Amino acid sequence: MNCYIHLDKPAVATCHECGMGLCRDCVDNSAYTIDNHPLCHDCNLKQASADLADAKSKKIWSLVKFIFGSSFLLLGISIYSSTGDIMNAWIYAGIAGIPAAFRSTRDSKREQVRKGVRDALTTDMMDSVSNTFIDLLVRIAAIIILAPITAAFAAIKNLFIFISSFGKVKNAQLAYDYLSSGQDIAEDVTPVGVSDSVVPQIAPTTTPDIPQQTILESGNLSSAGVPQSPVSYIPQGASAAVMPKKTNTGLLVGIVLGGLLLAGGIMGYFLWYVPYAKDRDALRTYVLADNVFLRSSQMAGVEYNILEKIPYGSELITYNKNAEWASVKVNGIEGYMASPYLLTQADFNLLNGVWGDADSRMCISSSKCRLAILDFYKDNQLASGSTGWQIYTKNKGQKPNTVFYPRLYDKSSKFTDFVFVTKNNASGERVVVCYSFDNETETPVFRFKSAAPSEGYIKNATVSYGKIKISFDNYETVEIPLY
Repeated sequence: MNCYIHLDKPAVATCHECGMGLCRDCVDNSAYTIDNHPLCHDCNLKQASADLADAKSKKIWSLVKFIFGSSFLLLGISIYSSTGDIMNAWIYAGIAGIPAAFRSTRDSKREQVRKGVRDALTTDMMDSVSNTFIDLLVRIAAIIILAPITAAFAAIKNLFIFISSFGKVKNAQLAYDYLSSGQDIAEDVTPVGVSDSVVPQIAPTTTPDIPQQTILESGNLSSAGVPQSPVSYIPQGASAAVMPKKTNTGLLVGIVLGGLLLAGGIMGYFLWYVPYAKDRDALRTYVLADNVFLRSSQMAGVEYNILEKIPYGSELITYNKNAEWASVKVNGIEGYMASPYLLTQADFNLLNGVWGDADSRMCISSSKCRLAILDFYKDNQLASGSTGWQIYTKNKGQKPNTVFYPRLYDKSSKFTDFVFVTKNNASGERVVVCYSFDNETETPVFRFKSAAPSEGYIKNATVSYGKIKISFDNYETVEIPLY
């Protein structure tokens, strides 16, 4: 039997796939071998085409899987960075790893571990339904725990597969080009004997030579670019007629750019927009006391959780506020602050306009007294500011003054009463006002208001014969019924 390509040469072997006779040259030039048996030209070309398609497919799918898995990992990281919710972050990060985690929980060793946990939890429970339910819970817990880990490993694995696929695609392309150019059978002989595949005569070309490359058994390509076998070689001087390549460059670029845009969009949304929108839409509150502690936890009276002292008038981004605590952000730091020290913008503007000068605010430093003043202004619909009602005091501690702290209503109260004088800047009218405070909540309790002398400072406040007497340093007195 002669070679089916080179009719003048005797066959020394047959193709492992189709059984065609092969001469020594065809055997030596066979790009693929199976079980140490060569393939004919047509079967070599078919194998090279399949390897090239497989290499390109793996390249694309490894990139798609990497982008898919890493996107959810980035999503989980972003959720944790923006919200601190580790449970949701862990679940989202592990979405792409659920299938691998599910498969891993079916591993025999892990099955034994789960069975041991189940048995330990059901020592006194022989009911099969209960055992099955607990086994399911253990498995679900294992999947949740393992999913982000398997997702991370899968993303890394697919990244390495994608990087290495460039070389594999190149090698497969070289092998395909070599075989499709007919250099393994290049002689002035037209192949015969195969009705469905007639290989045309290949004319000499001036394209660069394909370097010597070895043939690999079982259809695997060598790192040099062509399949290799331990015993067969491609001729040193064989040249390849390079055929036009149909590549997926545009698709790959699109996938890469799309993946980068998706990952960047997810990161940008959770790392920038979500915090930005959260801060933008949050309530603004303002500090009414001179210094209020910003704490890392909702616990007062301790020092270990103090983050900063926040001064009077500071604007706070307030995420949540109840009767006791508010979750706030100030100077880029998130923490907790006692709610009674915080005012809305309208209330703060009203209170801040009360002070006739800097001494007035420093003189009335107690937050409960400031809240009493605010309560009086709001209840009586008074405007503050330079054209409204304001309080003018001397320096803190100086007496007589326009503020006074007697005990008029409850001698045993934890707090003294608070008496102050406020003035209408437009008309010059003055009124004297008194507040008490609840022993438990420190809530201001209105007692009285009365016209005050146009001038003078409070010298004393006493109770006599069922009346409260407010004495001024200009010898004028204001009397108000005690009840």
